[in-house]
Amino acid sequence: SLASPRSTPLCITDLSLSSSITITTMARMHKAWRLLVPLLVAEVNSFSSRPSMSSFTNLPTSLSMSTATDSWETLQSAASKTPVGSALDEESAARTAGTGAAFVQNKLRMFDAISRPKLTLYRDHAGWCPYCEKTLLLIEEKKIPINIE
Repeated sequence: SLASPRSTPLCITDLSLSSSITITTMARMHKAWRLLVPLLVAEVNSFSSRPSMSSFTNLPTSLSMSTATDSWETLQSAASKTPVGSALDEESAARTAGTGAAFVQNKLRMFDAISRPKLTLYRDHAGWCPYCEKTLLLIEEKKIPINIE
């Protein structure tokens, strides 16, 4: 017995398909194209109704810069007063002290050590080196205090 038309692969040139399956499949393709072609025509026609570049000629061509901007210190102090800014400042201070969370730009990892570590890992600054990544994962897992340069 033949499988149902929905479970057969769409192949018109396959001689093993019966003529009824081929006709059913071709009818489905014709129905799909009848639905798809008007959508494509509408999309192509919509291109002509879009504004042309000539309608953008009245835009201003010069920019002016405000001189009343705050300094970076003022902006940083304003950001530090927000909950997110204060949390970021605390994490940055912890990373500088070597006690923060693992981060690719850490320069010091102290874990529970009291004195400065004697071991220094020289690595790439972007954190792309796969050998450095494996080494740092081992250091993090073993909690070995280390300087990172």
